[in-house]
Amino acid sequence: MIQLKPNEQRAKIAILMLWLVTVITIISFISNIYQFFLIQEIGNGNKQQISQETLEMSDTIQQIIGGLALIIHISCGVTFIQWFRRAYFNLNQLVPNLSHTENWARDAWFVPIICFYRPYRIMKELYEETITLFIKKNISSKLYFNPVLVLAWWVFWITDNILSGIIFRIEIKAKLDTIPEILGFSIAHTVTDVLSLIAGLLVISIIKNYASQESLLYQIPHKEQEQSEIIN
Repeated sequence: MIQLKPNEQRAKIAILMLWLVTVITIISFISNIYQFFLIQEIGNGNKQQISQETLEMSDTIQQIIGGLALIIHISCGVTFIQWFRRAYFNLNQLVPNLSHTENWARDAWFVPIICFYRPYRIMKELYEETITLFIKKNISSKLYFNPVLVLAWWVFWITDNILSGIIFRIEIKAKLDTIPEILGFSIAHTVTDVLSLIAGLLVISIIKNYASQESLLYQIPHKEQEQSEIIN
């Protein structure tokens, strides 16, 4: 007998963590903008108007925000993948011959090269096959697949991660002893904040839509069992 696993709680936790990512990203964006204008003032020769305490406080705040952002992003990644894998597992129970096993919904994020396209394909398949299944089983649902939305999420997410990786590698090698260098990295971090914010809001929409209709999947095993009992 087909047994699906509950996924509602995982969806709620993943969405909550994504909202926390959104909040910390907005805070980071504001902090980066503040530091940009602070450094710009120094570059314009107004260093006397800015105390050493202000500069040190700005750096400390940036470090704290960076540390919190790292913890929240990692936690968010874990909760998202838990939801994603469970959703694909349940679909695998109902739809034979999906493109991948449930483990790929987790592993695809960590395998080089594959991580650039397979998670997107699994998300796309998750939506398409679920909608097809609802149609075949005559189940009325409000689930809709917006390919532009899913593709936009993936493009922003990939771009953010690639750009963040490049910035990190350059930054650890750079001396950051000139105003233009510091301003440049400040702008770069602001850009990645914007990309992260957009990607986060898009994936929140994606999860909420799928999770709101995911419970309908649990009707299918019961319907099939009832039909089997009637035939017998």
